[in-house]
Amino acid sequence: MKGPEVNSFIEKGKRMECPPECPPEMYALMSDCWTYRWEDRPDFLTVEQRMRTYYYSLASKAEAPPDCEKGAEAACA
Repeated sequence: MKGPEVNSFIEKGKRMECPPECPPEMYALMSDCWTYRWEDRPDFLTVEQRMRTYYYSLASKAEAPPDCEKGAEAACA
């Protein structure tokens, strides 16, 4: 797609599909940033906050420390 085709695509309310492996939270943020009217798009602080929230949600799901291997469960409790 080039210039006028892109404009027409956007003006019809269409947007890029979610890329494979893209987390739903990030695609939702991308979609919000693609809102046609700039006044309705999230500002940078909102984008940063949503990205941090997503990042910290991943960090909280991180695996147990490397010391927590079979036989050492008591040390990790």
